Amino acid sequence: MPIILLLLIPVLEITGLVVASIQVGFLHVVLWTIVTAYWGKYLMSSAPNLKEKAMKAYTQGSIGAEIGGKLITRFAAAVLLMIPGLITDSFGVLLLIPFVQTGLIKGIVSAIPKGGAASFTMHNMQEKQKQRPQHKAFTDEDVIDADYTIVDEDTK
Repeated sequence: MPIILLLLIPVLEITGLVVASIQVGFLHVVLWTIVTAYWGKYLMSSAPNLKEKAMKAYTQGSIGAEIGGKLITRFAAAVLLMIPGLITDSFGVLLLIPFVQTGLIKGIVSAIPKGGAASFTMHNMQEKQKQRPQHKAFTDEDVIDADYTIVDEDTK
């Protein structure tokens, strides 16, 4: 079934592009495809900024499904917008709408089973660093001095 669906998507995309070209004009459809591809590229290139926000929130111990979900939905929207076609563009634009993002994130989070193999725990790294023993400064008594000689395999 998934293979048939995978083969059906390009057929639907091409059909949609042909029908849209007949209805609104070929040049408009080509322009739409180019604009959405660049829009997806822009979203993809701005994803590191969102990733930095997520990393900052993680180090503060406040990361949750919201930031991670926004990062994933933005990445998926960028990929869908870069694929030429009206259907994937529609889904890409839908993924950029905030209430659609939150609904999707809540649906995915509620589908993840609590406990078991899919669960994980997030730890606050600042607390872990506070608990680590501090290293003492090295003194001359801590240094081990040694000499070495190079031994050739041929002279053995």
